[in-house]
Amino acid sequence: MRARAAIALALTSAVGCHRQAGNTLPVAAPATTAGGGADEVLRARVDELRASVATGSVRFERVLSRGFLTPHGQVTSAIDVAAGECVSVVAVGSGAIRDLDAHFYDPSGDLVVEDVEPDAHPTVQLCATAPRRIYHALEAFDGQGAYAVVLFKSDRAGLEVVARAMGGHPGASTG
Repeated sequence: MRARAAIALALTSAVGCHRQAGNTLPVAAPATTAGGGADEVLRARVDELRASVATGSVRFERVLSRGFLTPHGQVTSAIDVAAGECVSVVAVGSGAIRDLDAHFYDPSGDLVVEDVEPDAHPTVQLCATAPRRIYHALEAFDGQGAYAVVLFKSDRAGLEVVARAMGGHPGASTG
């Protein structure tokens, strides 16, 4: 029971649904594997990501979801995007998750964009020309473990900032 409470506290601290004023984002001290475990590593990854994209054009909006995924487990979150706004949604997983895949769908179920690269940090991006609702779907393709999904909002230039921070080739739709 004590271990569950520690895990819950670590995840809540790591990706708590609080909003930061401006772009001043705290950076956690580097996590250690001794006594810290996967939750501390995940917390450090989220904090590092938030700090690495802290620019005038990118702002942390909120944590869309967090929890634990089993193999082929899925979680879906709704996102409202204003006209002229861009969003970047980044998922990070603990070390036991070897591959996460992410998709954006429109309300009719049509695929808008996807990131299915073989990594544990899928990034999907979209710029809206008109107000719209999209759905972010995350799947544990290979492995299981703790995850967090983070939403950033920006202008078009901000998409590249997030893409550079994450590496790889994010799925993007700018139309």
